[in-house]
Amino acid sequence: MSSIRIQLVNESMVPALQEYLHNEAESSVFHRLEWHRVIQQTYGHEYNYWVAYAGQDIIGVMPAVSVRFPFLGIKMLAMPYQFH
Repeated sequence: MSSIRIQLVNESMVPALQEYLHNEAESSVFHRLEWHRVIQQTYGHEYNYWVAYAGQDIIGVMPAVSVRFPFLGIKMLAMPYQFH
């Protein structure tokens, strides 16, 4: 059994991430980079993607958005502004 490693996505990893999200049945528009770019451009929030690997294969994705709250500081939210 291979170990699982978690890594913050960098620009060189974006094509593999997009392919994974395109092929993953449980992903939605709210997981996609385009959605998070809209959030960043609209609200100024920064976003990051954390990816879980088993060997060389992506097995999971955690999109995280940094949101600034008055008096509370910065909080990481998994997928803000989504509607299910």
